[in-house]
Amino acid sequence: TKNKTLIYAQYYLDSITNYLNEKDIVCEIGSGSGLFSALINEKKKTTNILVDIPDVLLTAIALIFTLFPNKTFLLPNEIKELPSPIDFKKYDFVFLTPDLINYIHDESINFGINTQSFMEMDMSEVDEYLNFFEKKISNNGYFFCSNRVRKRHFFFEYKFYLLKSFEKVFLKKNKYFYSVPNLSSMLDLLLKKNKNANHKLINFNFYEKLIILTKFKKKEFFRWLVRDIKRVLKKINIQ
Repeated sequence: TKNKTLIYAQYYLDSITNYLNEKDIVCEIGSGSGLFSALINEKKKTTNILVDIPDVLLTAIALIFTLFPNKTFLLPNEIKELPSPIDFKKYDFVFLTPDLINYIHDESINFGINTQSFMEMDMSEVDEYLNFFEKKISNNGYFFCSNRVRKRHFFFEYKFYLLKSFEKVFLKKNKYFYSVPNLSSMLDLLLKKNKNANHKLINFNFYEKLIILTKFKKKEFFRWLVRDIKRVLKKINIQ
């Protein structure tokens, strides 16, 4: 059987490969299994920083150690022993828990990534990571975000305007997720940091929000509609 995670990780890579350079420092927040970072490293010979909660990070460490036994690694328990600032370019893979991300110095990341985990977070956590990427991504670097049109929040509710120095490269629906009937609707957004440009903050106007709402698959749209109607009726009954 086909591995869906591998398929959509490859789809992600195909979407951004022209914006990635060899030897880039790539930081993936919510790296999950680590497969996407592994594909990037294999193709572009990058330094990949994977950030996730401890239990999930252990899975990524096990996978990547198995795939690349001869690569160089930096583990969470080792980072505090190193002199600051840490030269991450000495490593192929760096594994960090969220409490360790401040070891990454400002404007040192070439490419920031979040796929399918903003949609699982509280909005305050998303805000913290957007502020993190604003500080840590270097000028002319990129931020790639792929999350559901709606889960805990609508996609357009994320405060992308916190990325003050960024401009939009593309916003599009994820064709792989739309092609598989039982998968949810996903949007892919790529932003580029350009501190020298005079551009508007990344935000969604009313028209764009309306367009995003049309990106739902029909069954998904009606499922959310029914849920919202039930929620409203429940509130009315309580009052």
